[in-house]
Amino acid sequence: MKHFLFALVLFPLLSFAQQKQVAITLDDAPVMALPGDYTAAQRKAINEKLLQQITVLHTPVTVFINGANCIVPDNQLLLKMWADHPLVTLGSHTLNHANCADLSLDSF
Repeated sequence: MKHFLFALVLFPLLSFAQQKQVAITLDDAPVMALPGDYTAAQRKAINEKLLQQITVLHTPVTVFINGANCIVPDNQLLLKMWADHPLVTLGSHTLNHANCADLSLDSF
């Protein structure tokens, strides 16, 4: 009987452990390298739509912040939208996209 109870407890745990999981990340927030030139209002609308879908789908995401994008005042408002969202985790990126192959050791 003990083995049967153990199997009842363990089987759901094993089943859960074998489920496939996906991590969703967005790079270069809050502009996410949108192609083309967008106005501040258009970038805001795109970010709002992304956040709306995250909410509707109840999907946690990690958003990596590019420091150079945060200097622009309009982007700071977008960044606050991401930071205030309960399903969003912010991650540190870099200030820019330096090509490490072109940097000297002293540059690091």
